[in-house]
Amino acid sequence: MDINKEAEHWTSQKLYVANLHNSKRLGIFASRLIKKGEAIFVFKGVEIRTEYNQYWEGEEWWIQIGHKKWLDPEGYGRFINHSCNPNSFVSKSVVLIALRDIHPLEEVTIDYDTTDWTFSAYDPFACKCGSENCRKVIEGYKSLPNNIREMYKRIGLIPKYLLEMEKQQSQ
Repeated sequence: MDINKEAEHWTSQKLYVANLHNSKRLGIFASRLIKKGEAIFVFKGVEIRTEYNQYWEGEEWWIQIGHKKWLDPEGYGRFINHSCNPNSFVSKSVVLIALRDIHPLEEVTIDYDTTDWTFSAYDPFACKCGSENCRKVIEGYKSLPNNIREMYKRIGLIPKYLLEMEKQQSQ
């Protein structure tokens, strides 16, 4: 599949897909002002139910939407990038919501550690977001530093399935 050709088909009045600055990677950018609390898009795609250890091999776009449930996203969901200082979050497992106003030409990002329990104890990956508070590694919710985890809980960013998994782990 030619990812650049696929990206050409995903434009809207709110978003567009383009190359990241000085990179061949793609990202999602705001075409207009997106207000805090505004729904940006709904993740769509094929739902996959599987054990974690069967899931990650080569499926770089999958996003966790429940316990042992992932979505292989289509459209914009394929191009959402991580930031340790995200401007949006995934609500109700599939709706992307603006955390703050997102200005035209600004990349739309999420914190991957707020969607997946773990990216594998054996395969965390380097963060290249460049934000001032960059954690340098993306490992999943279970490895988030406590202060960030608690802050995300206070503002309602953590999906119910991750809170339930956390509760099970602490018992």
